[in-house]
Amino acid sequence: MYEEKLQQEDEHDDVKKQEQIVKQTVEPTDCFQTTGTITEVRADYIIIDGIYFVPKTLLKNTEAGVHVEENTKLQFLANRKTDPLSGETSTKVVKIISVLGKHWSVGDTAATEEEDWTQPSDTTTTNTTTYYKSNRRREPGTVIGNENDILMVETDAGDPISVNIDKTSMSFVPAMGDYVTLDCVVQMDGKFVDFKGEVLEVVGIEPTRIVSDIGTVVAIEQEGGEIRITGSNSTVIYQTTILTDYRPKTGDRVEFKAVENKHVRMRCISVKLLSSAIMKTLENSPSQPLVKYDNNRQTANSLWQDKHGIRITGDFDVTLKDGQDRECRKVVIKNESDKQHKILKMLGPKAEMPQVCLKTPFAHAQTFLFPGESIEYEFEIS
Repeated sequence: MYEEKLQQEDEHDDVKKQEQIVKQTVEPTDCFQTTGTITEVRADYIIIDGIYFVPKTLLKNTEAGVHVEENTKLQFLANRKTDPLSGETSTKVVKIISVLGKHWSVGDTAATEEEDWTQPSDTTTTNTTTYYKSNRRREPGTVIGNENDILMVETDAGDPISVNIDKTSMSFVPAMGDYVTLDCVVQMDGKFVDFKGEVLEVVGIEPTRIVSDIGTVVAIEQEGGEIRITGSNSTVIYQTTILTDYRPKTGDRVEFKAVENKHVRMRCISVKLLSSAIMKTLENSPSQPLVKYDNNRQTANSLWQDKHGIRITGDFDVTLKDGQDRECRKVVIKNESDKQHKILKMLGPKAEMPQVCLKTPFAHAQTFLFPGESIEYEFEIS
């Protein structure tokens, strides 16, 4: 009996402590729960009290999700944020908690729910503003949607979380099926034992895991390709959209970074040609035989080579017997680096009647040179 009495006292104390947590007064903060009235209804959103913008997706799991009209009173949770640079303050409605004033109209018939005057009305929960503290939490999830720069991430926290790409710090560009981790600002709610409240804001998004490895390009298609990892039979998929300064070829040895993905297991986020592979390609290139000179010139007919990996070759030794003679010579510009280069335009001699004129391509034609690629210019000499 004595032990049962002690247990009952402990349970009573726990209940009192929990009630104290719930009733604990929090000083005004940026996270608050309050009420408001719908003042405007549009196709995709509503406006509360003339200032709070609410996308209709937030109404999906509420009574207002079926039908919503002006003058309906709602209880909602909001989060206020101040821009550190401009100092401007904006408020985002995070969740519609309940519908308080039920005035629905269906067709031409209006139905108004009468108040039950026999029951005392709880004005403390509907007419006051409750403030909450906030905290940071990391939430694992999966990208399930991407539309108009808004990512939808499915988590264990409840409804999918929307992430604005333009306003969120990212270490990579997420795609459908990627496993990610969200850095969130969350509401601290004493009504829950673990204080795990609503997600107020997503500060950052990063892949759950990044794999860096070396492999060989084994397949190439129009939209991407496949890389077999060195030392195993595993493969990873890449898409052409991630390529910036390199065009893979079958058999290329590459280094890559990949993230875990629900649909393709591993998805590449970067692919780079190995430096050793670049050197091997240059050494075995039949178009430019390597000739050693005492003055460190490494290629026959080399006209120019810079530290960025651009080499210009050609032969301009011309003997003209009279003023009517014409000779054509070709110059090859090759990118021997591991980065993409861009030729903006060709600047020729500025004389009124120059002895060297560019025939092809056009002088102002812009060209991208990927690693290992070259372009040919033809000149006429008079």
